[in-house]
Amino acid sequence: MRVKAMMAAAALLAAPAAMAQASDWRSVDEFGSGDRQSMMFVDAASVKRPSATTREVMVMSHFMVARQFTSGQRYTAIRISYRIDCSANTFQTFKSTAYLEEQPLFSSDTLTPAAPINEGTIVGRVAPMACSGNFSSVPKITSATPNLEGKRIFGQ
Repeated sequence: MRVKAMMAAAALLAAPAAMAQASDWRSVDEFGSGDRQSMMFVDAASVKRPSATTREVMVMSHFMVARQFTSGQRYTAIRISYRIDCSANTFQTFKSTAYLEEQPLFSSDTLTPAAPINEGTIVGRVAPMACSGNFSSVPKITSATPNLEGKRIFGQ
């Protein structure tokens, strides 16, 4: 009985940490056309504030048609973590992962140089939400993952 009580207490203490790590994927926009069409998602729960003017956020693009690296490796999605300087209107990529369906293929932790944020780009669409913390303009996904949501949207 005592072991069960201790396990229940441990579960209650762990619950807030588990909830804090839960994803909140939102459907942001569709990009491209034809075979180059993709659906972009943002994880509102991934936003971090390394400084007063800097935000880090994770986005994922699901491609309607699998793409191929020069090595021949096919991939259906890319997840990218951006560092956004809200006051300078610049961004950097600091992590990217390629996927084939739900399987991660490989990751890169390369920090890119700061670049200007341009309207009409993925970062240009996500930066205002990440900087303000307001994701109310984009709907939550209804599928379990962004890849499954992309397949649902594209009728796959």
